[in-house]
Amino acid sequence: DAENYPFTGAIMQWYAWLMQHNPDVLAAQAMPLALAASYQKTVYGLPETLASLADTHRVLGAPSYSVLGWALGAKTREYRVQAAETVAQLAERGMLDTQLLGEELAYLLKNQWVATNRAVQALKDTASISPLAGWRTLQVLVEVLPVVGSVNRGGVLVQLLAQLAKEYGVSVTTPDELLPKMKGSTVLAKNLRVLHKLTEHPSDLAAQAAEQAQQVAAGNAC
Repeated sequence: DAENYPFTGAIMQWYAWLMQHNPDVLAAQAMPLALAASYQKTVYGLPETLASLADTHRVLGAPSYSVLGWALGAKTREYRVQAAETVAQLAERGMLDTQLLGEELAYLLKNQWVATNRAVQALKDTASISPLAGWRTLQVLVEVLPVVGSVNRGGVLVQLLAQLAKEYGVSVTTPDELLPKMKGSTVLAKNLRVLHKLTEHPSDLAAQAAEQAQQVAAGNAC
């Protein structure tokens, strides 16, 4: 229905204002929109929902991260870009729970509810917005890492994680369940080996992310 009725956007904008202190209730009600976005090109009401989540001053819970996870894998690039910007905005305000988002993405990717290539592109978009957003994206991918062996085209997730880890000068521990998958010539195996060999080193990008995080923490403490 959201694809056919433009006024759904106005309704969700009003409901977002009504639920501004209860973003998870808003997210729960918007789940049909987020799911529809995975196979429909136009879903009225989803942009308004994402905009509200991006601006929230309340701690987000599982329903909100579920909406974000689905939106990161939306069929239409415009929605994926807005989802990426929402994640980045939350990160830049110190409001992003990387564990919850990572767990949600891991579930969606493992069960093939979300296409890997769509999610990877959206996460790349998030990481490109700011040093802190990139660092939080790396942390999200670390949460997803244990399941990549069960994800269609999971190698590209590892590739992005390895790229970010190198840029931020950190090493990432390879989960035991992935060690056997390091052998061979698959995309997953090759990128797991690259990730496994990374060592810590000084990084200007990491320093910028740390400075940005300190500024956010200081601002939130005021």
